Amino acid sequence: MVRGVGVAAGAVTFAVYLVGSGRSYDYDSSETVGSFIATPSLLDPFRRQLVYNNHPLFSFLDHLVYSAGGRSALDLRILPILFGAAVVAIVVAWCAGRWGIVAAATAGLVLGANSSFAELSRSVRGYSLLCLSAVVSTLLVDRLLTKPRRLVSTAYIVAVAAGIATHVYMLLVLLGCPARPHRDRRRAVAADARLADTLDGGHRARRARVR
Repeated sequence: MVRGVGVAAGAVTFAVYLVGSGRSYDYDSSETVGSFIATPSLLDPFRRQLVYNNHPLFSFLDHLVYSAGGRSALDLRILPILFGAAVVAIVVAWCAGRWGIVAAATAGLVLGANSSFAELSRSVRGYSLLCLSAVVSTLLVDRLLTKPRRLVSTAYIVAVAAGIATHVYMLLVLLGCPARPHRDRRRAVAADARLADTLDGGHRARRARVR
């Protein structure tokens, strides 16, 4: 049920974002396509830079689309739209699992209809991939706190690496992730201290009665 709601939200977002996606590129997208995607070599995204217009991992993935014959503006927008739709799907599924369908639908609508998110997800840029990496890595941290497993740890490393390979802004997310474990650890220590005080108080009361 939860996954179905997420998939449905992602599918709707993908379909809506596709509308009008054959339009001309904006300036940054045109620089990305011309300098890093529509080039002879797949290695160009990793060895070129132009006023920070290159998002290496995204440019490489979209270069694969270009090399496979996807040359139109619509073709090159498929991946960023897919990544943006995946973000909406994951957020909706997670919210549905924690708070129910109404909260999930609200979250999906707020995120999917956000003008900045929608615009960047429809640009030939790596921001939607960056968002996807940030959301996935953050949720994996939450999972690691409750069910630490090697597979989850590996997935977290891959998600963070993909984000950093796309944009250096991912480092801000990486720095923020330890905040919750630290906060939870402080809460646990405080709870242990309260329990110890309670037990110690009870022990003293029993000793007083014995005397």
